[in-house]
Amino acid sequence: MPVHKVGVEHLEALYAQLATRGSTRTGRPLTAKSVRNVHSVIHGALELARRRRWIFVNPAVDAERPADRRRPPSPAPAGSLAELLAAAATEHPTLPLYLRVSLVVGGRRSEIHGLRWSGVDFERSRLLLRDTVVRAGNELLVKPRPESGDPRLVYVDAGTMEHLRQHHAAAFDTAMAVGIPLPRDAFVFSDDPDGAEPWRPETTARRFQRSCIAAGMPKTTRLHDLRHLAATWLLDQGVPLPAVSGRLGHATNSITLDVYGGRVQDTDRLAAEVTGKLFEPQ
Repeated sequence: MPVHKVGVEHLEALYAQLATRGSTRTGRPLTAKSVRNVHSVIHGALELARRRRWIFVNPAVDAERPADRRRPPSPAPAGSLAELLAAAATEHPTLPLYLRVSLVVGGRRSEIHGLRWSGVDFERSRLLLRDTVVRAGNELLVKPRPESGDPRLVYVDAGTMEHLRQHHAAAFDTAMAVGIPLPRDAFVFSDDPDGAEPWRPETTARRFQRSCIAAGMPKTTRLHDLRHLAATWLLDQGVPLPAVSGRLGHATNSITLDVYGGRVQDTDRLAAEVTGKLFEPQ
């Protein structure tokens, strides 16, 4: 495969294969450490390619490895969402919507920054995640998903779609106020009147961290922890694993279980209560 066509999906599929039947001699799984070693070699090779400008972005940076326990899954606390959104509104009026969309679709930070109005299907209540926004050195790069990977089409709830509809109307009015129409491919999360430039991911991350501190959440909470929460919440609520894996854009179901198998405290307490009923008289 040409190096410029290698994407996150390809690497995650490789790691999943290594973790399930990676040994060419026995067909048995490789250890988590062995998979990390393979990842380190690939990361270094692709980083060299990036420095030599054969590629603009190293896809190994965002690739997730099965059974990688260097940092356990840490879902954001579901009970703190109201306080978090209120604090986010003081940072930027559109930040609560960004966080809501991130959580609802279980999206990566780069995917939500790359969302365009052309990818918002108001009629069918779904979003098309087609582009990603990443940093390449000191520059901001809008990068389409790999040619071999299909764009992610994700359904959203009616409440989130209504918030998006209101935001679109506000963006339309802002563009018209300066005498320009709002382009169809404008970025949903942009401070430009014409939506030409997306938010910078590092700026969003800093706003999010300040919001977490104001909401009384651990300052170590990351934007990616909303993705953890989406995965664990869906699994805890009984949504089938293949549906959750597809919604998150994972190459295999095993990545969803191994990487996002964290627990939400409230639902874990519920599990304890259900198990305790085994000892009650029938």
